[in-house]
Amino acid sequence: MGDFGDTIKNSKIGQFASNNPYLFAAAAVVGGFSYFSSRKAERRRRKRLKKEMSADIGAIQADIPNIQQEYARTADMYRGAGNVMGQQIYGKAASQMQMGGQSNLAYGREDVRREQIGGLLGQQLQRQNLQTSSQVFQTQNQLASELNRQQINIDEVRASYAKQGISSDEVSIGDVNTLKYV
Repeated sequence: MGDFGDTIKNSKIGQFASNNPYLFAAAAVVGGFSYFSSRKAERRRRKRLKKEMSADIGAIQADIPNIQQEYARTADMYRGAGNVMGQQIYGKAASQMQMGGQSNLAYGREDVRREQIGGLLGQQLQRQNLQTSSQVFQTQNQLASELNRQQINIDEVRASYAKQGISSDEVSIGDVNTLKYV
């Protein structure tokens, strides 16, 4: 054993241990109890952490419908504002077209004006539709970004628990490209 082993044998503790063979048996039993109790404690720790991880992931998943509803309200607001603006544009143009008059030579210029107003009406309505569609599209893309952030949050929770030895199955919020349409 070398110098260290000889030192222990010659020390008082070494002599006591060599004179009491049951001490080694007792140490083995106590060590065994210690091993089993630490295994049991580790199982309890893993079980507790698994519940915590499930709760953390569940909280993130529970927020997703609320996030979708918030963005859906925003998109509906843009659609409603677009409809109101479209009705106002149409109402103004309709009243101006009614002022056009009869279609004979004396009133011919009013017919031309009516056609111009009709063209302007179409342009204004098209511009309003494009603006509304653009705002809704932006809202949908913002929702997709938010949903991606939620998926990243779930993945980070899983990674932090994995560092502590807690494994989990893959957790997905679903296809963001279909969830974003509100």
